[in-house]
Amino acid sequence: MKTRLTDTPQIRPNRHLSALLTFFALLPLVYFIPPWVAAYVDSHWWVTVISVGLIVPMISYVLLPAMFTAISLVSTSREAE
Repeated sequence: MKTRLTDTPQIRPNRHLSALLTFFALLPLVYFIPPWVAAYVDSHWWVTVISVGLIVPMISYVLLPAMFTAISLVSTSREAE
């Protein structure tokens, strides 16, 4: 039987792990996105606003949920062994 990602039990990592994952997810985004935006926009204020507007949804809706799902899948596969 094929399982869906929503069928896996949700395991919330502790705060320290969440902070570490957030740090590693933010690092490349903060390093690469503002210079990319600055190539098209001259105002430093707008570069910051646009960069944050891109980074926050990517972290909140894509990267962290994917990381937490991966951790959940790994931990459930270890429990099954």
